[in-house]
This record gives sequence, structure tokens and C-alpha cells, in this order.
Amino acid sequence: MAGASTAAGEALAAEPQPVPRRQLPLAAQSQAQQAGLRDRAARWQRILLGRSWQEDSAQQPFSAWDGQLNESNQRVIRADCERTRADVEFFRRPEVRAKMEAMLTCWCQRQQARYKQGLNEVLAPFLYLQSEPSDGVPSDDEVFACFGAFLKRFAPFFDSDDFVPLQCAFVFFRRLLLYHRPDLHNLLAERGVSPDMFCMPWFLTLFASKTPLRLTLQLWDRHLERGEPPFFVFLAAAVLANAEQAVLSAERSQLPEILTSLGLASREELEALWSAAEGLYSRTPATFAARLRRNVLRVGTSRTQQPLQPQQRGPGDPKATSSGDSEEQAPSTEAAGSGLLERLEQERCFFILPEEVVGHCYPIKAGEARKPWQPSPACPWRLLVLDLRPRSDFEAARLPAALHFDPFSATAPHGTAQGPWAAGRRLLQWGLEPTGGLEPPRVFEALKATLGEDWVCDREAHICLLGAAADAALVRSLYEVLTAELTYWHVSVAS
Repeated sequence: MAGASTAAGEALAAEPQPVPRRQLPLAAQSQAQQAGLRDRAARWQRILLGRSWQEDSAQQPFSAWDGQLNESNQRVIRADCERTRADVEFFRRPEVRAKMEAMLTCWCQRQQARYKQGLNEVLAPFLYLQSEPSDGVPSDDEVFACFGAFLKRFAPFFDSDDFVPLQCAFVFFRRLLLYHRPDLHNLLAERGVSPDMFCMPWFLTLFASKTPLRLTLQLWDRHLERGEPPFFVFLAAAVLANAEQAVLSAERSQLPEILTSLGLASREELEALWSAAEGLYSRTPATFAARLRRNVLRVGTSRTQQPLQPQQRGPGDPKATSSGDSEEQAPSTEAAGSGLLERLEQERCFFILPEEVVGHCYPIKAGEARKPWQPSPACPWRLLVLDLRPRSDFEAARLPAALHFDPFSATAPHGTAQGPWAAGRRLLQWGLEPTGGLEPPRVFEALKATLGEDWVCDREAHICLLGAAADAALVRSLYEVLTAELTYWHVSVAS
């Protein structure tokens, strides 16, 4: 036994020992961290505040606040400050907790808004910019100004007592999921799982809640540099799509727990999910981000401007063309109110505004400047328009890239039989169930006959349904069949 033990010891000694990782001296580490925070603070201030924010007479500095800690839920504010980022030594300091409570209270009083949980998570990364004392550390006024500007531009949900803008954002999230992943959308709908059950921390805090501080800072670096407030919805969709195997295979009772556990846990995961979100963004019609920005985030608009909505002529009406007409004529003072939420929920379709449909049908010619709704030459997808109007109307006036489509004809997409078409329209107008006049197998065969099998099976195909006002019920019914029954990806309605 002794000989064996000696031999084992010699063998172990012969193995190459791991080389200890070179560590920077503590002073050098501190200097590097200070430099990193200074650079981040400078970038964030440049993006959020610009160069002349101190000259803005409407911008009240934090230092001018009277310091009254008298909100009706002041205890909640104080309790949230005490548990915010408690794993980080900086946030356990009494003076930091006191400053956080003061800034949150000041913001609520100036916005005349009740404190809501999540505001503390948004403020924490900005306060952390002061964690390493140095010449370039931002002042309290600068931290508070960045915090307010970030909320206004990227997370404008906290000044609504009933969270209606947040609920509107959830509707857009469902539409985006329905466009790119109808299988996931339909599963969640069937099991009664709504976005507010798992997305609320993502949307309210832009993933700061439950995400390690280091990752939160890196994520916000990217988000601020990108400068597109709607992008967080694409990131949320990417997080859910990344977990598709776990979600699709989960038991009903396990699903809520799985969904609430999703998020960002490592730098590698952040890189992968950010790339996936960029892919979703590039493959999504521009109408979506424009409507989200205008209706919910209200970026670049005043509160008196009308929300950007689909036409009121009915889905698919080719006569709806101008962007000016696409703005609702509803009272603008309640643009983000319950009326807007109700209208969004009633849509039940992924809409593309007419000008974007036209932009895809008339590509840029050599030497021409790209119009706002025309896709870039580098756009990774093209729109295929299915015109559901009767053939006579289609032949009289049509878009150059449109194909005539009769969902009631499985064998003759260009056929002359108007009987099934007219009969189907009459059945729908007489109030059948949404898909009562359309049989999914027959619709599938009609699509194959019209588009070819390659198109039908191509998940990168983007199909847009177009019809006149009289065809509104047919358009909606076909959309329901394609997304709910056949779970086709990338289906939209021109409106």
C-alpha cells in the first residue's frame, strides 16, 4: 500500500500544475474600475442629457428639492431602498440608501405620481456611477437628471397610476410574438398565461430587476448606444423564444415558474440574446416599431399628437394610403389611456400600414433616395401580398407584387369560379364563427397552389393580406386560420 501511495504521489507531482491567473494590484484594479465608471457616466450623460441640459429652464436640479419625505407610501419607498442591490456593498451604505430614498421621493413629487416598485431598480445603476470616488464622478444633480431622462425616453410607464401604457406595451409584445412565433403565442393564450405574469419586471426596469448589476450595466450600455426605445420588446421576445423547448414541453402547472425564471444570467447569454433580438428587429415590418414608439413610448412626439393607428376603413383596404390619415381623430389628451388600450386589444391582428406595403411593392431605383417606408436594399426579407378581393377588382387595380388569392379554392388559384368565393363571402357576412367559412386544410392547399410548396414551407416568407372594406371579415378570418390553426410565421394585414 505504501508503494502504491508513493507512486500515486509521484504521478500527481508529475502533472503540470495550473498557472495562477495574474492579478492586478488592488490599486490598479481600483483605478481601472474608476476609469470604466467615468467613461460609462460620460457616455450615458451624453446620450440622455446632451451638452446643454443645465441650461434647460424646465429642468429642476435635485439639489433644489425641499427634501420632504412625506409620500403616502414612504415606508414602501424606504423598504425598497433597503433591499435594492443588497448584495453590493455600495448599496448597503446608509448614506446611499438615504440618497436613493430622497431621489425617488423627489421624482414622485415632481411628477405628481405615486411611487411604484421598480423605480428603485431603475435608479440603482445611475447611483452606482458614484461608487468609485474620482474627479469624473457624476454629481447628484447629474444622476437625478439621467434617471429622469431615462424614464421619460426608455421606460415611460411609472407616471401612469393604472399602468395603461405598460398594458399597451404588453399588447404589442403579444402581437410581435404572434408575428414571429405563433406557436409560443398560441400556447400561452391557450393556457391563460398573459405577459403581465412574467414580463412586467423586464418592461418596467428594462431587465434590471433580477439581473446581476454588472450585466445590467452592460445591457444598458448597448441599449443607450442603440438609442431605439422599442428594442426592449424585441429583447423580451428573444428571451422567450430562446426558452422555446422548456416552454413548449412544460406542464401547465410548471409554465408560470419557468417563465418567471427567464432572464439574463451571463455575458454569453446577453450576447446571444441581443443578437437574436437584432435579428427579430430586422425581420419585423417598420410599422410595428413606429406604432409602439408613437402610441406607447411617445418618443419624439408631444402629448397633443395623435396616436398612430391603422385605418378605420377595415383591415386590408388598399385605398388607405396616407400616413397623415393613419392617425386617429380621437381626443389626444387620453392618447395612452384606456381608450387606446381597448382599441389595441380589439385589433387582434399584426398590422402593416399601407405606405409600408407600397414601399415593399416599389423597390428603390438606381439613383433614387430611399423614402421613409421603403425597405433598405439590405433588408433580409421581402413582403408577399395576397390580394383577397374578387378577381375583377384585382385585375382593375393591383399592386405590382400582389398575387390574387382565393382561400375557398384549393385547386384553382387563378380559376374563374366565383361561386365559392362569393358564397364564402356571403357566409362570413351572415355572421358565422371567425373561421366558420374557412377550412384550414383547404386554405393550406390553396396557398400551395398559389405560392408553391417552397413558399408555403418557408418560415422566412412574410405574407401580407390585402382586401377591400367589404372583405374585412374574410381578411380577419383568414388571418385567424393562418396564425391560430396553421401557425404560420410572419403573417400580417394591410390596414
